[in-house]
Amino acid sequence: MNDVKFDRLIRGLADSPTLIAYLEANFADAHLRDFLLSEAEESPYPLRQWLEALHLFDQWLDTRRLSLPIENQIAYVACSSEGGSAYATLTQLPAQVEEMLEMFGCDEAAPKSPPILPPSASS
Repeated sequence: MNDVKFDRLIRGLADSPTLIAYLEANFADAHLRDFLLSEAEESPYPLRQWLEALHLFDQWLDTRRLSLPIENQIAYVACSSEGGSAYATLTQLPAQVEEMLEMFGCDEAAPKSPPILPPSASS
């Protein structure tokens, strides 16, 4: 995704500061933006729903203190988007991802490492 498309996407999300912050925090790398765009273009869902689904997935991981590289998160959402025919009543990609997470979880996710704290001054 070139910078012009990226800027246009951000302007299109003006009504959602949360999605803008998520996009800027996670897709500063052009390679990741291109990967997201290529996956989204192969699905019937608009890019905005992809971002909403990825943000939902990120929150799901955070709540469980899990981590998963963003490339793997994109792949999970892509898999969920392909499973749409099995969940015909779910017309929104975020709802499909939520359903997949509730039913199957995410085996690839790993526990987050505890933060490394500096040695205490009293030690």
